[in-house]
Amino acid sequence: MNPFVSFVHKLARKLDIVSLISIMLMMFLVAANCIGRKFNLPIYGTYDLACFLLVLIAAPSLANCEVEGGHTKLDMLTSKFPFKTQRVLEIIISILSIAFCIVISASLWIRCLNHIHNGLTGSTVSIPVWPFILIELLSVILFTLVCVCNVIIAADSLKKGESNV
Repeated sequence: MNPFVSFVHKLARKLDIVSLISIMLMMFLVAANCIGRKFNLPIYGTYDLACFLLVLIAAPSLANCEVEGGHTKLDMLTSKFPFKTQRVLEIIISILSIAFCIVISASLWIRCLNHIHNGLTGSTVSIPVWPFILIELLSVILFTLVCVCNVIIAADSLKKGESNV
């Protein structure tokens, strides 16, 4: 396997651990808040903290989902196509995904800079919002790199004539 592809796939798998830890933290936070409310001791800022943790759950897991092939595909339709057509379609779809991710990355970067400048924080806690937007941006960049890897893998497979990608 290409060393770049191997590195990107390993990085995506490692960052997926951040998502797993974050979902456990969110679960404990919400449960502790519910229990605390029974004793009139709610956890202040639970809503904002849960929203911030949601970013840590969703964003880093996108790249690993693509590495694992977990995104929705039309395999029922494309599996009937010839091998070369399948690979060309994979390349086209990955290139379109890369273009879409570049637009999203630019938008997130502008949004991050605006929030740094404005000093936006959570509604109930004084945690700045921009680090979480930056995490989203880095996650989209990693997803883009996984799509680049998909192009590399599909192009190598097409060049070699292999049918099992």
